[in-house]
Amino acid sequence: MLQIAKLQGFRTINLVRREEQVAEIQCAWRRVVLCTADEGWPDQLKKAAGDGGIVSAIDCVAGRTGATIARQLAVNGRLLVYGALSSHRQTDPVAFEMPVFARRSSIQVLRCATGSSSRGLHARGSEGSQTLSSLLDRMAEGSVKPPPARCYHVDRAHEAFTAAESVAHDAKPLLAFAER
Repeated sequence: MLQIAKLQGFRTINLVRREEQVAEIQCAWRRVVLCTADEGWPDQLKKAAGDGGIVSAIDCVAGRTGATIARQLAVNGRLLVYGALSSHRQTDPVAFEMPVFARRSSIQVLRCATGSSSRGLHARGSEGSQTLSSLLDRMAEGSVKPPPARCYHVDRAHEAFTAAESVAHDAKPLLAFAER
């Protein structure tokens, strides 16, 4: 996402779950990075967003984190929710909810994408196809590079999950369901 934002000239405010990720992203991308493990992150987000609020946001967490982002939306701001990481390891049904608070004087626009991204692209028709095609073109020309990844056969799923949960992992774990 940071690569695409940089190419498009977007100013970003980035949220991470672990403090170790803050310096890494700040050094590599020179962007605002807030850690949601820090109790003061909502106030930091409000300050970083400024008086006008957030014009556009992309959220893969939802839950209370998503609700906090929604509170900082500008008038006519947009929030695309495409995941629910807040429900990770949760047993409390409230963790699956995303409370939305609208300002008294305006209504924010929330666009929630549910289900798999491929279904979402299919449902969006030519716009989704053009977006995917543009992304693949940028990857082919080298202006967007996928993060390092390591494949694990589904028989080693536990090992892949352990790698994903480790504080510092050098590659995104991917599950392979078929032999190569």
